[in-house]
Amino acid sequence: MIAGAVNAKIHFNHCGPADSTEIEAIIDAPVHYNSSANCVVFDNHFLDLPSRFPHPAIHSSLVQAARTELANLQMEDRIVKEVLECIVRQLPEGVPKLEDVAAELGLASRTLQRRLNNTETNFKGLVDDARKQRSKALIDDSKMGLLDISAELGFSDQSAFQKAFKRWFGLAPGRYRMSQQALH
Repeated sequence: MIAGAVNAKIHFNHCGPADSTEIEAIIDAPVHYNSSANCVVFDNHFLDLPSRFPHPAIHSSLVQAARTELANLQMEDRIVKEVLECIVRQLPEGVPKLEDVAAELGLASRTLQRRLNNTETNFKGLVDDARKQRSKALIDDSKMGLLDISAELGFSDQSAFQKAFKRWFGLAPGRYRMSQQALH
């Protein structure tokens, strides 16, 4: 429980109940669903509160373990972000290869693969995520034609792009673009 934590928020990446009032009352913090990650957000000063843990040596080792884990998570977030950015840069030349992304990042292919395994993701999934994110941005830019978007994302042909887009967003890219334009 984070009772007393000012500005505390809980984020879940899954769908939640229609009414989360009861959960928010129990946790004493707002709960957000369909977020990009599962996390607890609270003010830094919360960490400086005195501990009620009776064994200082155990508490100290737990704090150190938490700091190490936080550093690992930050490194994992950074490597995933760097790989996604690299993939997006390489997409116009075709589907990026792990070896090419590793070389651009100055890593051995095996090292990059190992780091991605630590993030519970894989290179193929990141390529798909990068294409999905970039496709949405490009579709929203109504100046680009679907054939150009397909090429920009490294698809071999427009039909492969349309199938992938429909899998990601539930609509064909042209219909999605029209629905977005109707909203604005």
